[in-house]
Amino acid sequence: MKKISVSAPAKINTILRVVALRPDFYHELEMVMVKLKLADLITIHDHPETTAITFSCDSIQNEGMNAHNNLVVKAAKLLQETYQVKRGASIHLEKNIPVAAGLGGGSSDAASTLKALNCLWDLKLDANALAKHGESLGADVPFFCHESPAAYVHGIGEKIQPIDCFPKLFLLLVNPGIEVSTAWVYKECDKLFFPGGPGTKKQKRTLEKQSDKDDFQLTGKNAGVRRGAPFAARSEVLCGLTNDLEEVTRAKYLEISEMKEFFLKFGADAALMSGSGPTVFGVFKTRELSVQAEKQLPSSWKGFVTETL
Repeated sequence: MKKISVSAPAKINTILRVVALRPDFYHELEMVMVKLKLADLITIHDHPETTAITFSCDSIQNEGMNAHNNLVVKAAKLLQETYQVKRGASIHLEKNIPVAAGLGGGSSDAASTLKALNCLWDLKLDANALAKHGESLGADVPFFCHESPAAYVHGIGEKIQPIDCFPKLFLLLVNPGIEVSTAWVYKECDKLFFPGGPGTKKQKRTLEKQSDKDDFQLTGKNAGVRRGAPFAARSEVLCGLTNDLEEVTRAKYLEISEMKEFFLKFGADAALMSGSGPTVFGVFKTRELSVQAEKQLPSSWKGFVTETL
């Protein structure tokens, strides 16, 4: 029996801009997405004697991880049905990335499943083909189908321009132990930025006064990211940290502001919410500083010391 084990890394967004609301209610985005060493582990056994896809999971977050609705099984069945694969697989997920946390765990698991079964079933699909399949599973899945450690991602998540050289960032991720619905965040985002509905011009922020960082655009030195050029330095990443969704999530969940204040108190150079939240990451000069900060976390918060790939 053949088997394969693959890592499914988490991600952070160092840039997340909601650019437009399309007539089909999908959102046009501008993002820089970066993979992390924090990862789930997926092990798949090939079963040529059956066409059944079975799933199991080691996690303290088993809610929502059943075999009928998770993206891992959906990814496996998508390849099996599309390419009429007459064999099955048993898939085991070791879950380390928090669920519904803005870290892309489910999308990464789906992409790693696509890549693993592509190899195990000898489908010979390239990264672009896998990413195309991934579009139907979730907006973040195409990014994880590519091997680059970071990428400029735009459109609705399907347009990927790799960044092959990204500065090393030492991080502490903090999750307050709550789950945030991505669908809810984008619905609230529409009320804030697009009160006129799809196709209307994006409005300025209304919940609070704009800061200098709110005006950051992918221009000047950072414009090269559109062409897949690397960021020149860590300082360039830090000065560009921005997330349009943070304002929406922070308005309902006060923990976001509390976590950012914690980071600045305990030595982080910068802090930002990742994705739709609620996880907030702090950027430190060294791993040792991030470890020291983790020791100061309140008992109700979960910390993850990690770094970019």
